[in-house]
Amino acid sequence: MRILLAWLAFLSFTTLLHAADLSTLKGKKYTGDFVSIDDKAVVIKTVEGDVATPLPEILQLIVQAAPAVKIPDRYIDVELIDGSLLHCSQVTLKAKQVELTMLGNTQLTVPMSAVFYVLNDAHDAGTRREWDGIVSERAKSDRFFVRQNNRLDGLEGTFGDASADGKQIDFTDSKGLRKVPVDRLAALLFNNRLEGNIPPTACRVIDVYKSTVVAHKAILKGVSLAITTVAAVNLDYPMLGVAMLDYSKDKIVYLSDLKPSAEEKPFDELSVLYSKDVNLDNQPIQLEGVPFTKGLVIHPPLVLTYAIGGEYKEFKAVIGVETSVQTPSHVRLIIEGDGRKLYEAEVKVKDKPVPVTLDIKKIRNLKIRVVPEGFPYGHQVTLADVKVTK
Repeated sequence: MRILLAWLAFLSFTTLLHAADLSTLKGKKYTGDFVSIDDKAVVIKTVEGDVATPLPEILQLIVQAAPAVKIPDRYIDVELIDGSLLHCSQVTLKAKQVELTMLGNTQLTVPMSAVFYVLNDAHDAGTRREWDGIVSERAKSDRFFVRQNNRLDGLEGTFGDASADGKQIDFTDSKGLRKVPVDRLAALLFNNRLEGNIPPTACRVIDVYKSTVVAHKAILKGVSLAITTVAAVNLDYPMLGVAMLDYSKDKIVYLSDLKPSAEEKPFDELSVLYSKDVNLDNQPIQLEGVPFTKGLVIHPPLVLTYAIGGEYKEFKAVIGVETSVQTPSHVRLIIEGDGRKLYEAEVKVKDKPVPVTLDIKKIRNLKIRVVPEGFPYGHQVTLADVKVTK
């Protein structure tokens, strides 16, 4: 009887675990239970039968049964050389390996050669900002960091193997070889890089603790996801902790994630011409009180050009003026593709936000032109959730 009850509980658990919502590039949505996930397609069992969707057509696969969790107050970040970012409760260096206990207690072991950095106190916003500035200017050597005078102080050299007990790591600098106590380090930055022909990204696997694994392959095997990362690290990831598989890379691109190929501005003295993913006061973007996590907020006069290479079919945005704006903002917004006008409108403060969809097939250069109506100060326009889609 106990065996029967356990088996029934297992069946109920696995059915609940594998329930999902799948959305496609063409706007279709399917709800049902996983049948399979492999390197070619995802199969969902719906009320109308099995539906197989090829990976190139999928945007997102959201796991319905992903539990709501509270992210701990303290954690360590480990980023791999392929961009996978793992939030961990414990990190141990042993010889040429790094043993990770991720939030949620998933145990992983990765080669040290696949690690970009280890950052203690990654939960601290000030530490994270300081660290992001450090890694944005990558040096050509390894570095370890200690916290000194309330800042991260680094020393350049070359990491060797860690000790068997994980308490020390070899480090060679201009003064020779030293044994560095790991527990004294605030961060380790490795000069490791992806080399050779880099495998394509199939999806990003995002867990309930917001860790992200950049997967070259993700295959469902029972109650686990067998992942091969772009850095060729093999992981066995419990589906219980997976929140989403995001297949949208390169299919949807937000303009706030792109660097303009050109900026034309007649007034160089303006300190803030446009902002990405926040408004001009560095606060979350809102239109009529509705928040948006992505978008551009532009202070005219300004022209932004994006080289999109003829690879996208559709431009989408919600256009309006920030909820918090008190000035009588009034601009003319013009969107052009390869010199041809695609859209033009006046945008005034307190106007209702307008969803805009444009055909941009074969367009190589997308230009956003914002012109003030009247004196150039006190005006702005928001392009919320602005993106291009294949």
